[in-house]
Amino acid sequence: MDRLGLFIAMMTWTLVSGVIIVLFMSLGYVGWVQFGVAVILGFALGLPLAKVISARIKRQDPDWDEKRNRPDPTPDAEVDVGDGEPRRRI
Repeated sequence: MDRLGLFIAMMTWTLVSGVIIVLFMSLGYVGWVQFGVAVILGFALGLPLAKVISARIKRQDPDWDEKRNRPDPTPDAEVDVGDGEPRRRI
């Protein structure tokens, strides 16, 4: 998952958990079990929702290049820069 997806995941986890907590409290269910269920459901539902939102943002962005998001398949190699220490390829 990319950085945008992780950033959105933090917000969706909080949003989904908060909505479920408010729902439980408005129905009169208050306790640590209900808060635990809300947190677990927030994590379980928030991550897929974050992936969908991230993909939608990227699809609508005309400047997004999918090739930049792929990891480099070659391992880091030593690159000789002439005099001095060799640097790692980034």
